[in-house]
Amino acid sequence: HFPPFRVEGAMERPYFLRRLKLFAGLMAAALLILAGVAWWQRAPLLAWYSVHRLVHAPDSARRPWVDRVAQLELTALPRLITCLRSGNTQICGRAQEGLLGIVRRWGPSDSRRAGLARSLAEQFAMLSEPGQQVALLVQAYLLKTTQAGAACNLLPATTRMLAESCRTADPMVHERAMALVFPLADLRTKPELLDACR
Repeated sequence: HFPPFRVEGAMERPYFLRRLKLFAGLMAAALLILAGVAWWQRAPLLAWYSVHRLVHAPDSARRPWVDRVAQLELTALPRLITCLRSGNTQICGRAQEGLLGIVRRWGPSDSRRAGLARSLAEQFAMLSEPGQQVALLVQAYLLKTTQAGAACNLLPATTRMLAESCRTADPMVHERAMALVFPLADLRTKPELLDACR
């Protein structure tokens, strides 16, 4: 004897297969969308990951991460500056290494130097005291290594940072701010800089 034919079962099977195909199609579309977003945001994600590894790497493993962050250049700058809000001196120190690594990749007349100086000045009041020390140190390095004609573009950011430094009670911030005065005085003795700033 054959089992009785059930219309309900025969009708339910194609319906189940259709739902399964629909679900599989939706999952595939979702995965494609996620892959597209990951590709679109790959540079910021890589910057986040590389900076995270830099600030948390043991001393023996940090050099490759400094180089990797430096290669990301402008993409890594916002993450590195955000690290300067931390009160942890090690995190700020690692951010300093990353920032200086980026600056060393740029030529002495590169306009991006002025952009970095401006970003540090704009964020200065929101940085922790160790972060402000690093910002001033990076600014001093920019002043010392930027070509005289291009160094004129650093002066507004430098004077702003010096003014902001007066509002903190941290003696180390004051010391680093005073160290900025000497490169400024040196620059003012260069006729080519004075001509560029007129």
